[in-house]
Order: sequence, then structure tokens, then C-alpha cells
Amino acid sequence: MNVGVCGLGMMGRAHLANLLRMKNVTVAALCDADPRRLNLSADVRGNINFENVGFSVRDIPRFADFDQMLERGGIDAMVLALPTHLHAEFSVRALRAGKHVFCEKPIALTVADAERMCSAASDARRVLFVGHVLRFFPAYREMHRLITSGCYGRV
Repeated sequence: MNVGVCGLGMMGRAHLANLLRMKNVTVAALCDADPRRLNLSADVRGNINFENVGFSVRDIPRFADFDQMLERGGIDAMVLALPTHLHAEFSVRALRAGKHVFCEKPIALTVADAERMCSAASDARRVLFVGHVLRFFPAYREMHRLITSGCYGRV
């Protein structure tokens, strides 16, 4: 599978690092409007350490323009690690271009935008996957256990 990564901040870099380790996945394009992030030279802060990750992106085509990247061809799926207010717009554009989409959380800022994204995926017969992972974190799982146990009464 050929994957493009759009948005090379902390989460985009985390996805990039993992994609580069996967068998049967080729990172086919990188996209970011910020030249420093696009060249991975921007200092990115977050809760993931990127020192000594052991990957090279030297030969991966790079785009500052999302539509040019989509038109390039050869991309099966997109990882969108953009600010939340851009999720709906960029997901719909990628889906209409025939790409499967992994979109970072949350899906969108409004229910209408989320519904528009789901409709675009259905119309394009492509997968839209949203990275809602918090429910798998230990603290959230414990909170769920406490609430469903009823030990504090009805929540």
C-alpha cells in the first residue's frame, strides 16, 4: 500500500515513523504547507521522542500543495494529521480523489462536518478511519470500569 502523510507536526511524524517500519507499506509522499516541517527540520514538541528513530525520508517526494500531491497518483491512502478545523475539508478532498483516509482525532468540529466526511467515504467507496484511541488508554479503561461497576452510584 502506498501512503501519503499530510501534516508533519508531532502526530504526523509519529505516524510517519510507524509507517516506515511497516512491511508492505511504502510512504509515497509527504505534505505540509510549512517548509520547515516538510523538511522535518522544525522542532516539534509533544509526548513522543523522535531522537534516534532510525528512518530516512530523503527519497520521499514532498509537496507543499495537497491537491498536487493527490494528482501525482500512486497513493492508495492518506494519513491526515492536521489541525482539527481542517479534518473535514482535507478528508473529503482525499476521499473524492479515491484515497482511503486515516484522520487524526477528533473527527471534526461539528456533527455536520463529520457526517459530510462519512458521506464522502460512502460515495467514494473508500475507508474513513478516525484515530480515536483514548478509550484504549489505561486511565480511560479504568474510568469505564468504575462507572460501569456502579461503585460510585449512577454517573
